[in-house]
Amino acid sequence: MKRTRLFTGRWLNLESVPHTGRDGTERPWEFCSRTNAARAVAVIARLKNPERIVLVRQWRAPMNAWTLEFPAGLLDEGDTPESAALRELKEETGYEAVVTRKGQEVCSSPGMTDETVGWVEVEITNHGQAAPQDDELIETVILPLENLRARIDEYCAQGDRVEGKLYGFARALEIK
Repeated sequence: MKRTRLFTGRWLNLESVPHTGRDGTERPWEFCSRTNAARAVAVIARLKNPERIVLVRQWRAPMNAWTLEFPAGLLDEGDTPESAALRELKEETGYEAVVTRKGQEVCSSPGMTDETVGWVEVEITNHGQAAPQDDELIETVILPLENLRARIDEYCAQGDRVEGKLYGFARALEIK
């Protein structure tokens, strides 16, 4: 697949690839790729007794809003999804954990980006001091797994936005 770079920014590239539709016509498909990584990781961090989940509430400039999300970040060179998950969890929330399960790497938004997101589930073992990067505005949020979607909806009612993977997770917990 021949990629054409249309624009290079500090963190993102705008690229184009040829795409042939059902009608046989070739058209350009524009998408974003990261300049510094193509892989990310999201962390499902659980606290026990009672069952709770560790989330982050983070200011996201493109949304012009606070968003509720799983702790997450990019894989650096040499990282595994597991090592990146533990690093990002500690950096964003201060929590330390052990990995209990690694999930599939999935498409982030396949019509818009080539980024993939790996899933790592962890169990919290210790709490320390968070150390977010200088450009990050992050708060730790701990919510019960029971009625998680309703609790997320309360944040949305106050003007926050919710990241799609988190909302899908919360909704899936309700399926019987």
